[in-house]
Amino acid sequence: MLLVAGSLVCLHSTTKSIATLHAAVAPYSPGLANGLSTLLALGMVGVLGTAGWWWTSLHGGEHPRSRRPKRPLKATRARIETTLAKAEGAIAKLHDDTIQRSLAERVETQRAIATSETLRLVLFGTSSAGKTSTVNALLGHQAGETAATLGTTQHAKPHTYTLPGFNGTIELVDTPGLQTVGAIGEGEAIQMATEADLLVFVVAEDLDAVEYALLQTFSEQGKRAVIALNKSDCRLPDDNQMILDRLRAKTRSWLPAEQVVEIAAAPTPILVREMSTDGSAVETEVARVPEVRSLTEQCGSILQREGQQLRLAAAMVRAQNLAAAVDEAIAKERRERAERVVQRMQWATAGAVAATPLPALDLVAAAAINARTISELHEIYEREISWKQAQKMAKVAGKLLLKLGGVELASQAAVASLKFAFSSGVPM
Repeated sequence: MLLVAGSLVCLHSTTKSIATLHAAVAPYSPGLANGLSTLLALGMVGVLGTAGWWWTSLHGGEHPRSRRPKRPLKATRARIETTLAKAEGAIAKLHDDTIQRSLAERVETQRAIATSETLRLVLFGTSSAGKTSTVNALLGHQAGETAATLGTTQHAKPHTYTLPGFNGTIELVDTPGLQTVGAIGEGEAIQMATEADLLVFVVAEDLDAVEYALLQTFSEQGKRAVIALNKSDCRLPDDNQMILDRLRAKTRSWLPAEQVVEIAAAPTPILVREMSTDGSAVETEVARVPEVRSLTEQCGSILQREGQQLRLAAAMVRAQNLAAAVDEAIAKERRERAERVVQRMQWATAGAVAATPLPALDLVAAAAINARTISELHEIYEREISWKQAQKMAKVAGKLLLKLGGVELASQAAVASLKFAFSSGVPM
């Protein structure tokens, strides 16, 4: 609708003419006044419909978000580099130097990650499901703070990790928990999970609707995952097995049963009572060793078999996400530039309408300004106008201006003739 904004300035003056016409006729014939006003208003609606058709035809009749997503390409080093190179070339189209430098640095970072042999193992899940405790148990030392309150981890925290049974470097990443909508860090956690080489989804009970939907989405994206049912020490063995069975049943269509395991990342200490020589009882807490062997074995097995393939797939996802971020930055900058062009055109059209007393001259001025605006907008969006498109645009713009001009001239002539008739006593 931006391209017809200048013509809508003329439409404003037409609306005023209709109001003047109605005010002049209503005292003598309310029915005639309403009929004339309705007729002219319908003409205005037709003009707006024509403008909408013009905009739709210019963009091929398809909304950008309605297009079907492209099927992901098989990840290879060459395709990853091609994607990064295209993003690098697109960055040059930006006019903002600060954004250019920031995105260029991200390209170089992703290029370095793509050539690295390090694998990224990301722990993901709801708040206080025990992600940080699981990280501590895997590392064998206290690497992150844990607490009973929700949202202890506010930002992703990477740690270097050596996984038994796997010969290679692993970056173990703790992420903020899934909380309420709009929670700080939740978007970062989902982004890290999307770009993970292998995902460990930590849960403390059965999956809820949000967790299930996220896991299914990750699976559809080709992401490999392991579900770790934590806090098994807090439940009876039969209860643990019942939850495991439910988890495996829910995910059986896209997750092998062996990739759903139970762990106790921070088992509750055992209370031991000792009797002293004087007969009094002394109670002490004895810490228990975390039980995460099933998780390390499953992760090690997956990475040993598919580590290289998973790393390339994740690198491809990161490259595509970066390319999308570059496209978004370009689109945002273009929108801002286009808005400035249209605002300038609106002021120019308003000035031309105010400076020219004759409606015909208003139309000529608006047409000239619109033509200039169309040219500048096509230059901003780097789109060439073919001869067929130019003919279509000229035809529609001409119809639009004629309708505007006809409505305005007719309304002004009707007002003048009616005023004359009423003042001279001519019967209607």
